[in-house]
Amino acid sequence: MALRWDSEEFLIVTPNATAREGEQVAEKIHNSLNASAVGLFSKNVNLTLSIGATPASAERPIDLDIKREDELLYKAKEQGKNRTCSS
Repeated sequence: MALRWDSEEFLIVTPNATAREGEQVAEKIHNSLNASAVGLFSKNVNLTLSIGATPASAERPIDLDIKREDELLYKAKEQGKNRTCSS
């Protein structure tokens, strides 16, 4: 499931996924974007994406998982963008 989460953020939920499986999903998304340039004003532009990935837990409130995802997203942006940070 994917949904828009704020003005320029999206939340992707992969039920029952491990941390490694979440990283693999993020890698597939990065690879797809890298392979697909977008035409903009007679130029081809490559899109970039920063991702924060962490496994959720039924034992934790969802807001704590989302907070951790957000922290990892900003860490990815601080490290140069267009990357994934995970826990």
